[in-house]
Amino acid sequence: AGADMECIADAIRDSAQGHCPEENPVPQTSPLFETGEALMELGRLTEDGIRRGIAGEKLKVELITNVSHDLRTPLTSIIGYGEQLERAELSEEAAETARKLTRKAKYLSEMVNDLFDLSKTASGAMRQETCALDLHRLIEQTVGEMDDRITSSGFTLVTDLAAAQTQIVADGVRLHRVVQNLIDNALKYSLAGTRIFLSTRHRDGEVVLSILNTAAYPLAQVTDPETLTERFRRGDESRTGEGSGLGLAIAKTYTEAAGGRFDIVIRGDTFEAIVTLPVAEESVRESTEKEQ
Repeated sequence: AGADMECIADAIRDSAQGHCPEENPVPQTSPLFETGEALMELGRLTEDGIRRGIAGEKLKVELITNVSHDLRTPLTSIIGYGEQLERAELSEEAAETARKLTRKAKYLSEMVNDLFDLSKTASGAMRQETCALDLHRLIEQTVGEMDDRITSSGFTLVTDLAAAQTQIVADGVRLHRVVQNLIDNALKYSLAGTRIFLSTRHRDGEVVLSILNTAAYPLAQVTDPETLTERFRRGDESRTGEGSGLGLAIAKTYTEAAGGRFDIVIRGDTFEAIVTLPVAEESVRESTEKEQ
């Protein structure tokens, strides 16, 4: 019985590591034979569930890809027609309607492209163009590009970057999108008259990027911060603005694709998005040498 128990234990350990035994490890004459059979059935059900999940995810990505492709052509035409109408001699009311048409069509086009990229990246089908880059320089460039948007928002962005420059290895385009989305999210949902804080710090071979703001709506309704990173999920359920609910989902997916972690911390009505990325080995070595 002891040997049979050991066989069961080994089979459970193998199953936990994703290697389900192909045959019942317990002899048919053993009282534990039925337990071994049950374990085999559990393994078969688990493998079947994994296969179904992979097939379902593949089908979902293919569906989103095809739908996105089919939507792009008519959306491009709608945008073109709207811009033509804007240039025509129209009454003020008609001209305003044409501007709204173009703006909404562009917004929908951006959402389709976001959903396409998000699904491809989440499934691993999107190729990562990784390279060594300076995170602080990327942040400064992103903030510079968004200067008009930040200024017109009425909010003040306060930056506090760690003294040492930080080299990381990531896809620069997608990491730029992460920072852009997080700043944009803060600009959309911050309480009027408050400040937005962007900071970085070093921690055990990692660099931590934090963007903190005070929400314009009560955050007590958000019982699980992780739900805010779901696609089309917004903390403000009234959905009075034009936010698509994809911004945080994209930030989380792109961060994890770069080998980092994405977390949300809510304290009262303050909302903090935290991106943690591994520092490039060369940067870690230089930092250690300076400390010595």
